[in-house]
Amino acid sequence: MSYRMLIFLHRKEGLSHAEFKDHYENVHVPLTKELTGSLFPMLHSRRYIARSPDDGKPMVLAGAKGEDEADAVVEVAFKDEAAAQAFFAATNSGEAMERLKKDNEQFLNWEKLRILKISEVCLKNIGKDTRMIPKYVSTSIQHNVAPSNN
Repeated sequence: MSYRMLIFLHRKEGLSHAEFKDHYENVHVPLTKELTGSLFPMLHSRRYIARSPDDGKPMVLAGAKGEDEADAVVEVAFKDEAAAQAFFAATNSGEAMERLKKDNEQFLNWEKLRILKISEVCLKNIGKDTRMIPKYVSTSIQHNVAPSNN
């Protein structure tokens, strides 16, 4: 069974969401791959929180609107816990630690960082059941989903 985590990233104050995303994709990820080589996660999936073009605030579709939403939610997966520990040991020692710390200071708000262990992914009836989608949510996000029978 793989070892998976969700990482909630917040941008450094004064940086736009676009600048944050650009730095993460074009500087931080390549640097981390360079420094960790084969220890890099077997899955490194990034999801960037959609922002309003008018004011840059998160586009909250349901629930309480918060000003303090993460800028990115990253899922990483390793073969097992030992592989995850090896990766973090590599990133927290020597030259790798110094270079990553310096890079993190360029774009991350380290105080808001959250890393959570998650369980395996379980997907059922994808594209066939809309009971979990609130009826008031725009149909534009319900594309390719069969209509509810309710």
